[in-house]
Amino acid sequence: ESVPWIREHQIDGNILYPGVGFVGIAGEAIRQLSGSPDFTVREVHFKAALVLIQGQESEIITELRRIRLTNTLDSEWYDFSVSSLAGPTWTKNCSGQVRAGTEFDRPAPIIEPQPRLVHSHSWYNHLRRFGFDYGPQFQAMSSISAHPSQQLAVATVVNEIQEGESNWAIHPSKLDSILQIWSVAAFHGLPRNIKHLAIPTYIEELYIRPPKGPVVMRIVANDKPKRGATSANLVAVSE
Repeated sequence: ESVPWIREHQIDGNILYPGVGFVGIAGEAIRQLSGSPDFTVREVHFKAALVLIQGQESEIITELRRIRLTNTLDSEWYDFSVSSLAGPTWTKNCSGQVRAGTEFDRPAPIIEPQPRLVHSHSWYNHLRRFGFDYGPQFQAMSSISAHPSQQLAVATVVNEIQEGESNWAIHPSKLDSILQIWSVAAFHGLPRNIKHLAIPTYIEELYIRPPKGPVVMRIVANDKPKRGATSANLVAVSE
């Protein structure tokens, strides 16, 4: 009841805690340890979905363990995992590594709109036909455009934190919306081309810094899936 936005993330009729929400949990944990508002995660595996049932409590545990370089020297990185109690057993939902800040300079590129304009409402209606029944907070993509021949798309998301909510670096509903742009790039912005959809199972590396103002994002999808899986590179910038 205290986090009603979770109800807006429904896949195939089930309320699922969004996978990127686990990234947000790791980021808040590292903020509490270091005081740093920005953080990096890498080698993040989404191992099992966390299905939530209205009116039924779910217990979640987050673990962080400092990575040791030598017997006397610790790394800036932590191994993290998020697990939930389902019935009598614990399930590891997500694991990876997290650190405060970043190891690299991150220059902000200039992101230009693409030739094909995509209607946001129409796109979300088509996603619903494939079982992705997003509520208003998860329908955050706007100013969507796509390249007609390349798997490339651009869109804007506004990071809104409602009064009384936790102070996320990026709200999970908006971070999920940032990853949704993969579907636009994969099908060149044409809803009639959608034949299947996918959910993220792995993040190689992701740097997050609390944005100022609207977030403009650009994604380039891999047009040669391997073993039924696809991948993409994405960058999102704000003021």
